[in-house]
Amino acid sequence: MRQILYLIIDKIKFILCCKLGLFKIPKHKRYFHQDEFIEKIKGSAMEAVVDCVGKTNSRVNFNSLFDYTYNKNICVSSDYGGENNASKYNTYTFTFHTYSTLENWLSEVEKLKSSKNYSQIAPEYKTTSVDSRHGKLRDWFELTKKHFKGVIFTFAVDKNIDSLFANTKTDLYNLVKSQPHFKDCAYGEYITEKIFRISNFMCLVLAHTLQEDGGFFWMSDKDSINQKPDYWKFSTKIHNHILRHYCEHLTCVQKGYAMPFSKKDIFSNDFLSLSDLIAGAYDDYFNHWDIADNPQLMLTSLKGKTIEILSSISDIPSFAYVIDKQSNGGISCKNIEIIIKE
Repeated sequence: MRQILYLIIDKIKFILCCKLGLFKIPKHKRYFHQDEFIEKIKGSAMEAVVDCVGKTNSRVNFNSLFDYTYNKNICVSSDYGGENNASKYNTYTFTFHTYSTLENWLSEVEKLKSSKNYSQIAPEYKTTSVDSRHGKLRDWFELTKKHFKGVIFTFAVDKNIDSLFANTKTDLYNLVKSQPHFKDCAYGEYITEKIFRISNFMCLVLAHTLQEDGGFFWMSDKDSINQKPDYWKFSTKIHNHILRHYCEHLTCVQKGYAMPFSKKDIFSNDFLSLSDLIAGAYDDYFNHWDIADNPQLMLTSLKGKTIEILSSISDIPSFAYVIDKQSNGGISCKNIEIIIKE
């Protein structure tokens, strides 16, 4: 009975945030012009990323992949990989849904748990056995292929790139601290670079998908950017500031931010599960990026669970970008297609 009550409470929170647009910070105001923003990023590594994502959108039209029939609210979950020393890339994964299609997907997840007698805990990459190809993991993605209506983006950044926004992380941190409105910076240079990457990647996609009088709700997996309430408060402040640069064409945007995994919270675990699984799989994949031209060798090198996940998302709208440091010191950004053939 108590478990059912928690589910109902989570459902109410979700509806208030995404359906009715409550729990939001003040509306977006236009402060910047796009040409000024382009000037700001010119010469930085982000210029290549903005250009590459823009070209993808011109070819695909991200908005055509969403269902806006109920409302214009976009729900975003995010997770990150590559934190361990063995990883060659830092990965940033974002799952974008519209409200009604996310609600439908979550409803199907609950039915799956009930019909298969699965625990309330969604599958997680770290806790899924290395060679898992069946059970909850496969069921999760079979369900997702049928009921997920949204877009998944992953950005993999070469660890040889110290900063995407300045010469070094230290330079970016000092620049942020020098701004009067960022003097309350709650963390050090590593996390500052990280939240700038997360915010820029997400806002770049939102710039192509957010609509006037629409809004978004963002929940990040538990991470260094939100490990303390003051960290999360400053992270959302950075995100809001960066969004204004990317979305100067919009004058009214409703914004919702939420910390994950509050006490007895079930919603967070389900909502964040796709980002968690895909971020983990891409981390494994990009650790073998140097053998990507040899599909058979790649296949024998990847973990079984990675193969299962990457095989599954080939049937889901998803875009992966790899950002590399070139031998001449320049930065390249490529939209890559990952095809797993067994």
